Parts: sequence; C-alpha cells; structure tokens
Amino acid sequence: MNDFDTLLRQAPPAAQAVLRGLAGAQHHHRLFPAPSAAAPPTPVVVAVSGGADSICLLHALHHCRSVLGLALHVAHLDHALRPTSAEDAAFAGEQAAALGLPFHTARLAPGRLLDRPEGVEAAARQARYAFLYDVACQVGGTENPAVVAVAHHQDDQAETVLMNFLRGSGPAGLAGMAWATRLPHPGAVPVRLVRPLLGVARAAILAYLAAYGLPWREDATNQETSYLRNRVRHTLLPRLQEMIQEINPALVETLARTADLFAAEADRAARWD
Repeated sequence: MNDFDTLLRQAPPAAQAVLRGLAGAQHHHRLFPAPSAAAPPTPVVVAVSGGADSICLLHALHHCRSVLGLALHVAHLDHALRPTSAEDAAFAGEQAAALGLPFHTARLAPGRLLDRPEGVEAAARQARYAFLYDVACQVGGTENPAVVAVAHHQDDQAETVLMNFLRGSGPAGLAGMAWATRLPHPGAVPVRLVRPLLGVARAAILAYLAAYGLPWREDATNQETSYLRNRVRHTLLPRLQEMIQEINPALVETLARTADLFAAEADRAARWD
C-alpha cells in the first residue's frame, strides 16, 4: 500500500471523499514533509476532542500514515467546563489505544477558564494551544517539534469567512483559516499547525464515520446559540442557503473557495512587500 490511489480503491465509497480531500490537501499545500526511506516518519500530534470531526481526522491520518510517512500521537485537553468532560477524555484515550497510538492528556483545574476578560471560548482556545505546543515539543523535541493537526473542515471555513465578513474584516480575515500556519503560541520555537480536512465537507466526514462504524462524542455546547459561531452555523448560514438556493446551491463551497482566493492574494501581496 504505497499511494493514495491504492487506499482509495480499497476504501468504502462513502469514505473516499475524505481520503481524496486529504490527498489533495497534501498535494497542494504540503502539510507534511514528503516521506523518505532515509528519514524517520514525521511526528504528528493529532488534537482529538472526541467529536465527529477529530475522530474522522485521527482515523483518516492513521489510514494514510504509511503513504504520508507519519508517526501519530493523540492529544486531548480536558478543559473541565462540562460535567462529562472526564468521559470525553477517557473516550479519546480509548480511541488512541484502539489504534495503538500514544496518548497525551491533561486536565485544567475546574473554574480556571471562567470569568476571564477574553471570554471562555478564547481562554479555552489559548489553553488548548498551549497544551498542544507543549505536547509537540515533548514528542519531537524542542529543536524540531512535532506537527500539530486539527480537524477544521470546509463548513468551519465557510462559517469563519462569514463571521469575519460580518465583523468588517479585510482580505486577511476573508482568507479564513490557513491550511498550514504557525501554532498561535508565544513559544520561542515555531510549531507547525495543519488542517488536513479544510477542503472536506461536514457531510463527507459523517459519511466516513458511518462507513467505518466509528463512534464519537457529542458536545452539547455546540448547540448553544449564545456563541456567535453557533448562531452562524445553526441559524444564519442555513437561512442564507435557503434564500439563495436557486442562485448558488453550493454556498459553503463558494465561501471556502473565496477564502482560498483571498489567501492566495495575501500571499502574493506579501511577496511584493
């Protein structure tokens, strides 16, 4: 099994969209170094919350690890924000064990993220990035940290572009999330953050999970419309899709493609500076 074509032929049809998306991301954006027989596998820390997206990412990367030349590690931070958070951490550990992968976890002190001036969401994100930074340095060493992979997908990208548009963002904001960037952390050594599923639709992720019979955990806070992203996801974006169905039945794909166009323009402008 030495290439993506072989993997695709052997995969269930419902799982092929995810694998094609992963192959395309690697081809176009060089998320991971090209594998070499003379070099050891690239260490990659996969951030696994236990939700559908991260379980799909973990399984797909594990499925493709030989083709990509990866040595995978699973990382989960328990933010201690929900009563079931310890169960989510245990579930993530079970998924790592089922694949025979090292598991790295930590639990924040209950209440640590509450009453923070930047808000709970931002505080949780900062804590998560700090944890992933530490794990990447632990796995790969401080001279050459591991790559960190997260499970943002095409629908997330569309939501990000729409949110940034509503805030009045310029080209940088409309570029959305980068396929590959530096992990947001003030550490002296840069850690590479990649998003292998950024071109994959949420529907394809659910189809992949169903094809392999993979379980996942649901986070009830994802339904709370007090958060802007959830309002965009559950209310605004569906209404827009319904309103412009005849004009553009592929709004999510269009928004994601717009992000790629703005990102390319931003790169070109940076080269001319």
